[in-house]
Amino acid sequence: MNKHMDQSSSSKHTIQDAREIRGKQAKELRQTSHRFELTQHLRSIFVKVKEENTDEKFRKALASGDWNEIRNESVALKRMLDLDAKLKRLSSNTLQHGYEFLESIQPYLEAKKKAEQLQKDLKQYQKAAPSDNLPPREQLIVRDLVIALRMKLHEQDSFLETALQSLQRFSEDRCKDIGQEASLQHSCEFYLQCVDSPQRARIETQMKGKMENMPFERRIEALQIFIQTLVKISPSVRHAEVGRCIETAQHFLNEHHVGDAVQELQKALEYGQNVEIYLKLADCWKLQGNRKEEINALKHVIAGESGSIEPMLRLARIYEDDGDIISTFPIYEDILDRRPDRFLLLTHAARLAFEQKQWPLAIEWFTRILKSKPRSRKTMMRLGVALVQTGQIHRGVTLLQECKRWGMQEAIVELHLGIGYRSQGHFSEARTAFQQAAELAPNDPDILHWMALSYFESGEYDEAERDCRRLLHQNKNPIEGTILLARILNRLGEHQQALELLSPIRESGRRGARLESGLAWLALDRGEEAYEAAKKLIEEDPADPEARDLMAQSCIQTGRFEESFHYLAADSDENPIPA
Repeated sequence: MNKHMDQSSSSKHTIQDAREIRGKQAKELRQTSHRFELTQHLRSIFVKVKEENTDEKFRKALASGDWNEIRNESVALKRMLDLDAKLKRLSSNTLQHGYEFLESIQPYLEAKKKAEQLQKDLKQYQKAAPSDNLPPREQLIVRDLVIALRMKLHEQDSFLETALQSLQRFSEDRCKDIGQEASLQHSCEFYLQCVDSPQRARIETQMKGKMENMPFERRIEALQIFIQTLVKISPSVRHAEVGRCIETAQHFLNEHHVGDAVQELQKALEYGQNVEIYLKLADCWKLQGNRKEEINALKHVIAGESGSIEPMLRLARIYEDDGDIISTFPIYEDILDRRPDRFLLLTHAARLAFEQKQWPLAIEWFTRILKSKPRSRKTMMRLGVALVQTGQIHRGVTLLQECKRWGMQEAIVELHLGIGYRSQGHFSEARTAFQQAAELAPNDPDILHWMALSYFESGEYDEAERDCRRLLHQNKNPIEGTILLARILNRLGEHQQALELLSPIRESGRRGARLESGLAWLALDRGEEAYEAAKKLIEEDPADPEARDLMAQSCIQTGRFEESFHYLAADSDENPIPA
């Protein structure tokens, strides 16, 4: 019996849960339906407003070139503007722009009329004979008329440009104002459906009475406040208001009022966040040139969008345009995980990783490319270079040797073959590869560095010094080149010159700069300075054998014989390294 009761209770809970789910789904469907209906109405309103575009009507009159038609159109526009002012349909700024246009069009009409009169005056001198056959007096008259006509036409064009700028500004502002009020009025009426019928009639009467004589700005403010009040009491209104804000923002964008569009979208975010809002915000920030906010909006789009990769590509392109290549790699990784079929993007990302020396990513992506294009020499070369750079010498050298067998003669191939051979202990082959690289690119700084190092390690110090100075002359890799040249000078016995060379970078914290400075001081019998250099090196790495040897010799030179025993003895638990 208890089992039967438990089953009955469970069944009731299941039915109740199902009803709640269906109720929630029905509510969401109603809200979506309301928003869609409102959106469609708003779009039709904005289309209708756009059809009243005063800019287009006046430009058509201008295209005809008829002075009377242009004047009549300007008179019609003045009547419309006076009516708008009387009915308080427009903001004070928009009205001001309209009257500025009417003022600026008058000089144009006057100049155009005078130009037409000058053209008529010139016609009476048009004869079958050439103009140079005219009497001298008439030639002077024609010349003066032509000069006056040119000046008047130039003046006319200048007046027209100013007038058209005022007209465009007025037309855009007028569309914005009328569209904004129409959308707010319609939305208020639409939202009032959510209010009880008795209250609805009373509210409508009060609104009409109070707002009838309000100026435009105050009326817009009152409508916005009323909608905000409805939003607080009705989730359906809140949901629909998001749609109204988005559509109004799009209307403002169409009329080139980006700042107003941003305000509408930010208002929409207060009522509910979604991808569409952030995507339009990104468009607005782009138009305003605000890269920081555009990036932030796109990040919100990416966080809320599960399927589309377009916002991700757009964000990556922004980073690339700004030169922030490193920030693109996590984005490209994400895209290529979702869409491994984007081969062109894979190739682009791999090339960027190679250029930015992001070797692990370059290896991963070039390996994928090579599977699809196993005979791509460029891919094989770049993958080989990346492998050598990450210590995967055997595989890297094998790929680079394959590139050479296929006829690829490039300095970068020879250089990294040399680095690979050197890591494998094949110093003769490395020297040959470096020399071949130098023949292909004699001024390449990386090649000069490795050539100098190769000469240094084989004891050819004069040749090493020559290449090292060429490297520093190019101002490439200055710190590494300076340290290497100092090592060479120390071997050549030019200790004072080595010290002078290292002076600017001695406090950079580079181990090589301190070590070579210490060795130079030691050779010049400046034991205390050598001791201080060795001390700093020991603090950084107590087990560094070169630093320990420098410390031992400097201790002997400065009379610290007991201390030197700690560094001359082999490292062991019985001979701890002093702190």
